[in-house]
Parts: sequence; structure tokens; C-alpha cells
Amino acid sequence: MINYIYAYEIVALFLIGLVTFFYHYKNWLPLYRNRFFSDLLHILLGVVTIELVKRLGESGLIRLSNSVSVILTAFSFAGVIVASVLFWLYYLAQTLSLTFLKRKVAVIMFIPAVITMVAVFASIYNKKIFYVRNGIIYYKENSLRLFSVVIIFYVLSGIYALTKTRKKLGIKQYIFMQTWNIVIICFLGLYYLPKKKLMLIYYCVAAVIIIYYLIRHNVDMYIVSASGCFSMAGFKKVIEEKIKYNKSFYCISVCASSMQNMSNYCLEDEINQVHAILGELLRKFGGRHNVYHIHSYEYVIVVKNKKDVKRIYDELKYELPGTIRINDKNISMYYKFYIVGNVDSQYSLSDFLRIILSMKKIATEDSLDREVVLYDGEVKERIERELENIRLIRSMLENDECKLECMPVYDVSKKEVNGLEINPVIKTGDRRISIEEVWEMSREIGCSRDVNIMFLKNILKFTKREKLFEKGISHIRVNVAGFHIVSEAICEEFMSYIREYGINPENIILEVYIGVELPEDVLAKSIAYFRKYGVSVIWDHFGIKACNLKNLMDMPFSGVKISHQLVARFCSEKSMQLIYLIRMFKKKGWIVCLDGVGCQEDFKLVTKMNVDYVQGEKMIEFIPEDSIEKFLSELAEGGILNDI
Repeated sequence: MINYIYAYEIVALFLIGLVTFFYHYKNWLPLYRNRFFSDLLHILLGVVTIELVKRLGESGLIRLSNSVSVILTAFSFAGVIVASVLFWLYYLAQTLSLTFLKRKVAVIMFIPAVITMVAVFASIYNKKIFYVRNGIIYYKENSLRLFSVVIIFYVLSGIYALTKTRKKLGIKQYIFMQTWNIVIICFLGLYYLPKKKLMLIYYCVAAVIIIYYLIRHNVDMYIVSASGCFSMAGFKKVIEEKIKYNKSFYCISVCASSMQNMSNYCLEDEINQVHAILGELLRKFGGRHNVYHIHSYEYVIVVKNKKDVKRIYDELKYELPGTIRINDKNISMYYKFYIVGNVDSQYSLSDFLRIILSMKKIATEDSLDREVVLYDGEVKERIERELENIRLIRSMLENDECKLECMPVYDVSKKEVNGLEINPVIKTGDRRISIEEVWEMSREIGCSRDVNIMFLKNILKFTKREKLFEKGISHIRVNVAGFHIVSEAICEEFMSYIREYGINPENIILEVYIGVELPEDVLAKSIAYFRKYGVSVIWDHFGIKACNLKNLMDMPFSGVKISHQLVARFCSEKSMQLIYLIRMFKKKGWIVCLDGVGCQEDFKLVTKMNVDYVQGEKMIEFIPEDSIEKFLSELAEGGILNDI
């Protein structure tokens, strides 16, 4: 009958083997921490197997020669040292701190392991750590204690690595892992230091492996159940690590564009079956660790080498099915491809994800079936301009300030310039970015509200600082997009800043640009809210975009600003359309402002019409904020009106 003491090795071997099986059976993200965990599992599996064989040899159940026992013991000791080093590296990888290995001081960390390994294998001949006599293994106690110190050194190094970068882990995970580190040290001491070893160390190691697997390596949270591929969250983690360690990589995206509207003629279960087929095919060509289902109809394969990109694309181009048959339905499939690389991690994570988003948009809108869009040439220039715009927006938000410029507004009835349209100046190098572009970009990156509030605060601050209303200006105009004011909370925040800077709401006109589809009832409530407190709200850029004229005419606007395009057409062609529009707006009692008046002749022509305000960049140029004082003094002396 086998002695009960074998149970320690047998149970540990079974548990670690079970975790190893499930770890490789399930898919796992190609992260360093996962690779180290995999290596750790194999090393521990080998060490426990060797210990079990040695135990059986000592008991006589199997026959081992002295030389075999010595070699097995040496490899067991070496395996424990390697496992200790992997344990430390595993903790560095957990906190994305493997860059430490590039420092010169990192070499020192490997010296104890190297010296111990040399001593272990030298002991085969000099017997200073262990020796075998009549099939029984004997250990030198002092040498064994030094061996345990080396192991504990690497465990303590792991503890230090976790402590130094604890903010990168959740507080519960951090406390849990550190607690188990202390438990490991206690059991190591009880195993190596006393004359009679405490064999519970096997159970402790097995328990740590199982618990770490469950809390740190259960990848179900990163798997899309329909396709069996990794999710966007997993994709971000992998890309973040590659960028952190300056690793080059390439992404091959497959956009199954026909799936965008598949819900119109397929059941959810059928759509999931299509995803399952695509996921299996893509894993076949890209490898099961490298395929990501990042959007509803978009998959990405991540590869290391440029030579693999062309090979995989060529395979996918010809092998992906044009028709998938599900439940007696023939479902037509169309694919759009794009390829983008991040050589030496030249782009940050946020920039690269933005590139992915822009490339997807270009591929789905501008390319043909199975055609590939490369991140090169005009495409690259276009996207890098977008990245430059985003960096500029984020920089403005960080500094909470922006430069301003003012467009004078001529009051036709009073025959004077008494208004200023104040706009932020957004420039990168010699390239100017329109406010509409900023609105759209900030909306896409999720900081639209912050950008708009920052613009408003700077405009109000400038108005108060320059005492505009005390120097002949009756009102200021602030540009906003319709989607900026589609909630009562945002409207209240606008009003709170107007009150904070001591501005009379009746001196403010909000020019609202209706650029996207908006819930009309909510927009109407927001306009009414501002008007209730005395703020005028006018419909900006009328004539730029097609719109539901009847519905917008029913909105409680104070007035309308007619776009420069309609004004220019009238001035050049004497089109009657503008006259009819002005009559229609005046019939509603709206204020009418004309934008884009280009010269003195045009100015004389439009001021004879039934309009309230006129402005135009070619007539009076934008005034930088640092020149406003000079402008106001010239305005007081009548110089500006003489120029007009």
C-alpha cells in the first residue's frame, strides 16, 4: 500500500496538471503575464513530477540508481530556482514593469539564481548541497537554508514590484496577492528550515496556482461568445502592452460590411452562427491567440512581421466565403479590408485606436468588396491630420484656455457696429481648424461637453476682462452646436457660468448650428429654457445643410443667420430666393442676420433689404483678442464705419 505521504505530490500534481490542461484548452491573450504563467505551470509540473518519482524511488516502489537520483535532485532544485525567477518576472509583467529588465541593475537580480544553479549542478560532484547513499537522498542543512533564502529573495522582489506599482491593480486583487505572497514565504520557511519538512508546501503552491488562474487568467471576460474571438477589451490590453514595450506589430482588419444590416432579415441566433463561422475561419488563418472581434462586424488579426501580413491577407481574400448557408438561407457576405502597422510603437494607444476607427470608416465607405486600404499616402496624411487635431483639442482642455478672435456685427437699423461674434482660434502650424471640425472631432472622442464649456468660459472671461459692454458693444454671439444643448443639465450649466461672470443674459446671443439629427422636442425645450432667462437663440448656418424646414421653423428661435453661400448667390446672381426667405423669417417675427457679405457693393445692396444684422469676414476681418482694445477705440472714433 502506498504511504500517505505520497498524497502531497500526487494531489499537487493533479491540481497543477488540471490547471495546465484548462489553461491551454481555453484561449488566452498573448500577454507577457500569460506567457510567464504558462511557463510557471510547466516548470512546477516538472518539479512535482520529479519529486514524486524520487519519493517512489526512496520507498522502493520503483528502482532508481544513485546517479539517476542525483540528476533528478539537481533538476528539481534547478526547476525551483527557475520557477522563483519566473514568479518575480510574472509580477513585473502584471504591472507592465518589464522595462526594468533593460536597466543595467537588472543583471544583479539574476546573479543569485545563476550562482545557485551553478552550485546545484556542481553538487552532483562535490556533494556540498545534497548527496545520495543507498538510494536515499541526504541534504546539507546549511546549504539548504541558503537555497531557501534565494527563493524567498525572488518572492520578496515580486512583493516589491507589486507594491511599487500597486495602482495598476485593483485594490482587492493587490491585497489578495500580497496576502498569498506572505503565506508562500511562511510555507517556504517551514519546508526548508526545520529538520522535518512541512510537506503542506505542495498544497500551498497548488492553491496559489488555482487562485491566480481564477482571478487573473480566467479569460472569459475577454471572449466574445458568438465568435469565440477576443473582445475589444482584450485587443486594447494586448496593444497597450506592445506599445509599452516598443514592439512592432501589424493589424489586418476584416470588416464584414454586409452584417451591418443583417438583423433586418436574420434572427439573432442566425447572426451568431455567422459570427461563429467567421471566428473559426479567422483563427485558422491568424492563430487562435491573435484574432479579435472588436466591433459588431469587424475582426482584427494582429501579427508581428510584415511578411505575414501579405500572406494572411491573400489567404483571407480568396478563402473567406462569399455565401454562408444558415437554416436554408443563403447569406451573402461582403468584406472590406484595411492594414495598419505600428512600427516601433510610434503611436500611443489612444492615437492607434483612433487610427483604427478612421481606417474602418474609410474602408467601409470608400473601398470595394475584398479590396484592401493601406495606411499610407493620402490616407495616412488624412488620419495624421485628425490625430493632430485631437492632440490640439486635448492640449486646450488640459490648459483650460484657447485664443479668441472677434467678428464685428453691423446693426442695419442703428447703422453701427454694436455686436461681436467671438470664436475660438484653433490652429496647428499654418493650418486652421474650423469650429465645426472641432465640434465633430470632440464629439467622436467623447469630450464635446468639456470643449464647449471651455470655449464658453474663455469667451465670458474675455468679455468681462475687456469690459465690452461698457465700450459700445450691445451683444456678443457665441457659437454652439445643436447637440451641445440637448439636455436641461447642460443648459443650466451654461446659465451658471453666465451668472458667475456677471454677464447680463440679454447681452448674449447663442448661434446654434444644426448639423446632425436631433430630437426636436428636446432641442425646442432647450431653446425655450435659454429664452426664458433672456438669452437670444438664433438658427446658425441656414442654407448649409438640408433640413426639415417646417419642423425647425416651429422651433422657438429668436432669429436666423443666413449662410454666406445664399448671400453670395444673391449678390452675384440677384437670386430672388434670399428675398423670399427673408420675408418668411420676418413674418415669424425673427431677427435676420446675413453672413458672408464680401465687399462695399454687396454691403450697400443687402442693407437695403429688411434685415437686422450684417457681417462678413471679407468686409471686416476677424480681430485677434489682443487687438480688441485698438478696434474698440477706432470704433468709438467712427473709423470702422468709414472703412465700411
